Amino acid sequence: MDKYKFQEFIKGPEMKPRNFEDRIIPPNLGTGMVQMKGTPVSNGSIKARVCVSEDITEADSIQPGDILITYSTDIGWSPYFPLLSGIITEIGGTISHGAVIAR
Repeated sequence: MDKYKFQEFIKGPEMKPRNFEDRIIPPNLGTGMVQMKGTPVSNGSIKARVCVSEDITEADSIQPGDILITYSTDIGWSPYFPLLSGIITEIGGTISHGAVIAR
């Protein structure tokens, strides 16, 4: 269900996703691969290097284009956001700091 794409505005009872006819194939995970699930706060997808930082003191390992994985973000992370192609946080939601700044 997560792979279906819906129109931004839907009228009436016919609520079918745009890609309803597409066959959605679950990913085949190989050795050492991890599948993560969450709540996206914007459209799109990206494949990039992942940088895991437990806190801001480890931010010096971020490279341009990385996807940042961290517990949460605050104003201290802001200088790094222009370098990132994505942010994944353990806590937060659609109006959390990381989600709002990323959009």
